[in-house]
Amino acid sequence: MRRAGWGLGIAIVLVMAAGAWLGFRPYLTREAVNVVFIRPGVKPAPAADALESGFRLAVSESGGRAGRFRLLHRSSEDGTGLSIGATLHIELDDDVAAAVSASEGGDCLGDDHLVVSTLGVDPGTPCFRILPSLGNMGASAARWAKRAGVSRVFVLREMFDEGIGAVTAGFETEAKRVGIVVPAAEPVHDPVESVAEEVLEAGPDCVFYGGERAPFSRMAHVFAALRHQGYRGRLVMADVDIKVSMLDAPGPLVEGTYLVSPLAPAPADFVPKYRAFAGKDPGPHVYYGYLGGRAALGAIAAANSRDPGTVRRAAASLPQFDGKGETRTNFPALYVVKEGRFEFVEVLK
Repeated sequence: MRRAGWGLGIAIVLVMAAGAWLGFRPYLTREAVNVVFIRPGVKPAPAADALESGFRLAVSESGGRAGRFRLLHRSSEDGTGLSIGATLHIELDDDVAAAVSASEGGDCLGDDHLVVSTLGVDPGTPCFRILPSLGNMGASAARWAKRAGVSRVFVLREMFDEGIGAVTAGFETEAKRVGIVVPAAEPVHDPVESVAEEVLEAGPDCVFYGGERAPFSRMAHVFAALRHQGYRGRLVMADVDIKVSMLDAPGPLVEGTYLVSPLAPAPADFVPKYRAFAGKDPGPHVYYGYLGGRAALGAIAAANSRDPGTVRRAAASLPQFDGKGETRTNFPALYVVKEGRFEFVEVLK
């Protein structure tokens, strides 16, 4: 009888151990997945630093997991890349399930992998973009101008810049569609005083400057010349140098100037969350690094797979994207210069 009791006790212990193993097995054997953060190969890169910080918050917030997968965390020491996984190389192989890029061009390395671009604004690339396109930004500015009562716009643009050309083309096309007269779309030239004279002669109630690259100076000089010569209409400019952004490094500003930027302020609840994580307030780029990380990890969880192609296809069904990799949840934002600083006005849809 004693031996039978021992046998029954051992059997019970074995059954309990087996049950415990089955319960803990998903956690003990959780598969690992690699997600690579791609940085531009230039230093210093403050925008990339900010984006990477937001990305790290997304990873931290996830508890180091994407669905059933465990994230392996490893940071680069040379400043050229951050890897969640075992590789620090930009080349993406089958061991990398997804990537988040801080490169302005997006580092869209073909359509075999999910690459979430945090700074990309060029439609038609293999990247999944979380920023509105430059053309979208121009069109949004035109719709706002119409709502603001603008009827006649003089468009100014820098020469030989495809990005600025995309902004001005988007603005002109939408302005004409909504009934705004566009008497001219002139390249900016020196001296700026003569540009101001051309604008005044055309008689617009709004001037739209398609943007310039850092360091920002000529735009403000043109606007200052216009004000000096008596122009009292609206002054609007576009924020096209995303890796720098006028929100970070505005240069000289003319009071009352409006800025249309693809970078909108982060939601109010994000600020204390990031402050607790990083010990400081987020700049304009941080939130988009966070969104990029959330999108990449969300795609892996939705795919329930480490296969790059499966993850990319799953990303197309996420609510952040329109099925083709274009954002459908982020829109340009409007700011106005008050007392030498940009003040947020509204999101433009």
